[in-house]
Amino acid sequence: MGRGTLTKEDIKNREIISERIKELLKISKLRQIDLSNATSIKKQNIHSYIKGISIPNKENSQKIADFFQIPLEEFDPRYKVEKETVTKTSSERFKKLRKSKGYSIDEFSKLINISTISLNEIETGERLPRADEILKLAIFFEVSSEYIAGITENPTITNEKLAKILCVSKKLNSQNQEIILDFANVLLKKQI
Repeated sequence: MGRGTLTKEDIKNREIISERIKELLKISKLRQIDLSNATSIKKQNIHSYIKGISIPNKENSQKIADFFQIPLEEFDPRYKVEKETVTKTSSERFKKLRKSKGYSIDEFSKLINISTISLNEIETGERLPRADEILKLAIFFEVSSEYIAGITENPTITNEKLAKILCVSKKLNSQNQEIILDFANVLLKKQI
């Protein structure tokens, strides 16, 4: 297949991405220029994605997904991962991280204020962790929430502000971490 030749799937993905960017901008009450400035993606590229003229490369898709704080595969269908794979990866990572710190399930449950039953279900792959559980685990292990969720292979937190929030949050006791999480959820609802 030559350069510039698109498959039917490429065309469909281009349309999906176009609609998702439009929807995310509308919900966030932002303009194309705001997205361009925040992600360092050229404004003409953003315009091309929105018009369905071109499709972003993985790096730009990741930048846009990070900006809107959504997983890459939720933004760009080309990177969709099967749920079973994500569940297995997530449970394996959680178990490995917990064991690396030397905690039993019971000890860890008390430490991060997630029930032993929930932790067992996550670790055995019976269910995926909820968003609040992913956040607690990411804060505790100092890794990205995407890594805990099994979405990315990179455990590094790429956003400096998030890294600072994580660093401060980790020093707080469990009750104050709950307050921060509740406050962040209130801010998120106001933002949308």
